[in-house]
Amino acid sequence: MFIESAPDVHAFTPAKNFTVGIPKCLSYYSLRPFYAWFFHTLGIKVVLPRTISDVGSARVESNYCYPAEIAHGTIQDLVDQKVDYIFIPHFKDIQSYEKNVQCNTCPVTQILPYYIKKAFTEITEEKLLAPIINFMNGNTSTRKEMIQIGKKLGIKQKVSRHAFEIALKKQKEYAAKA
Repeated sequence: MFIESAPDVHAFTPAKNFTVGIPKCLSYYSLRPFYAWFFHTLGIKVVLPRTISDVGSARVESNYCYPAEIAHGTIQDLVDQKVDYIFIPHFKDIQSYEKNVQCNTCPVTQILPYYIKKAFTEITEEKLLAPIINFMNGNTSTRKEMIQIGKKLGIKQKVSRHAFEIALKKQKEYAAKA
């Protein structure tokens, strides 16, 4: 997934002079091709965490599961790297690969952007990219959310729509291999 389904970093052409950090946690592993290709196609450099910061993990404000602690730790690393934006989607659900089976994510995964805002007050509303990812009933609502992310980043709607379609295609290609 990280090599075969990822965009070629050597083929990256920057269109903007800022970075978007994506924590390596929760939905990142399910939708890595989608997230990576969306920002790559927009010409926005993605920064990934280098480590799981113990300082960040300690910022958990309640007894969450271990994956939530990892999320806090990777987000702290992105804050420490001084990324310009942090992409933390509200990952609601995804189409199931099985017929007539609903595929929702756990509540902790769904509310990640909301509890991160409480634990990391230095991540302002302007720096937080938190679209609602909802593929259960097709792509319309997620397309709209990702186009809004593009708008927030100063990207034209047509360009964001194109990036969404490329990202969705690459995600489907990855799912077909899995």
